[in-house]
Amino acid sequence: MNEMTLTALKALERRGFTVHTFESADEMEDFLVSAVPEDKSVGFGGSMTLCRDLGVYERLKAKNENVWYHGVPSDLPREEIFRRAHNADIYMLSANAVSADGAILNIDGNGNRVAAMIFGPSVVYIAVSESKFCSDRESALQRAKSVACVENAKRLGKKTPCAIAGKCADCRSADRICSHTVWTDWVPKGREYHICVCPDKLGF
Repeated sequence: MNEMTLTALKALERRGFTVHTFESADEMEDFLVSAVPEDKSVGFGGSMTLCRDLGVYERLKAKNENVWYHGVPSDLPREEIFRRAHNADIYMLSANAVSADGAILNIDGNGNRVAAMIFGPSVVYIAVSESKFCSDRESALQRAKSVACVENAKRLGKKTPCAIAGKCADCRSADRICSHTVWTDWVPKGREYHICVCPDKLGF
């Protein structure tokens, strides 16, 4: 891993995060699956890293029916899936960016992902590829807006300026997916935040 990433990982540890590093995406996937006891429920945020590029959701769902992710077909209403994920024992998501001073940035549309991360399950796993680490908070915010938000708007078929032009316009579109911008600077007392990092490019 490069020097900037190593600096960020040390900063994250000083802020109370438990850091896990892996040599490959496959190794990180195996760790995340093995980290969940079979009797624990799991909620997922809208993560392409975990639910598209890695097979974490599929592998956990195969052995545990109490795994909740709104990105797959379900007989339950979408809002109910959000709530069950929020009330699970463990929550898994990714991040839009991580700054070198050890802060995690997420921009969310509905708020379900950041709400669960902030005050949901007491154990949170955040899977991040090295490509999401940025030199400072300004560049982290720029990355989130110009890369993650744009690609997600395209993926979801949103009719936003960014999905058309490929860059943020700070729009007022009804389809806008950037409703909540949240920096996580510190691990609150009584909670576990695990940061899992690998060099392979994953997600947006």
